[in-house]
Amino acid sequence: MLVKSIIALLVLLPTHAFAFDTWLCEDSTGRRYQVSQNVPSDSCKKLEDHQMTWDPASIELPKRSNPKWGIEAFCAARKTVACETSDNALELGALDGTWFRLSEDSASVAGAKDRGPDSWTDNAHWRVNCSRDKMSSRRSCMINKDKGDLYVFVSQGGGVSVSVGYEHFPGSQTSIKIGAKRFDTRDRDGDFGNSAQLVRLMRDGTSVVTRYMKWPYQHYLDDDFVVYGLGTSVTVANWLIKNGDIR
Repeated sequence: MLVKSIIALLVLLPTHAFAFDTWLCEDSTGRRYQVSQNVPSDSCKKLEDHQMTWDPASIELPKRSNPKWGIEAFCAARKTVACETSDNALELGALDGTWFRLSEDSASVAGAKDRGPDSWTDNAHWRVNCSRDKMSSRRSCMINKDKGDLYVFVSQGGGVSVSVGYEHFPGSQTSIKIGAKRFDTRDRDGDFGNSAQLVRLMRDGTSVVTRYMKWPYQHYLDDDFVVYGLGTSVTVANWLIKNGDIR
């Protein structure tokens, strides 16, 4: 008799008393998922009924508080090399002597030794710009200088790809010379199959020459520079892929 009375009471209670709101959340790797709970985390957004059928990647989510991408967290994770922070500028630090500025989804890395916290300019910097594929949620970063034809792409999992130039003339040859070693490709996008080797060869102080033919002009474009800061750029890119707030 008591059990029947409890069941009858539950039936009479309003159904919304037991309903949970639906929230869209995103983890640190960029994976999005829906949860039903009373107190969501700060990286979640309550979904309205009409949003249930939307592409989750199209919904703007709030940024997580206490981000893991900051300079202090970056330096705390470095155990074998010198890492320091500067009080002169927000999120400005140095990795083994190379200064860089860090944000939640991008960075700029000094491309010359004379770029430090007291002489920080936008000249000759490596740009690290990260994004997330809306279909696969995989993260990647593109690295290139303010002026130059060399591009390095870092993908989730640590893979790297090197390419030279853009809008290549069909069938033309693209080349890169690192120190005394020359490498050629006829890939239409100027991509090199031995990219990991090329990144290892491009150490600080190495001279680099690039050459490619741009459409529709049937002549080669050359660029030459001395590498500084590329290694730090790759390290920072891998850090952002793992820890950044990349949308």
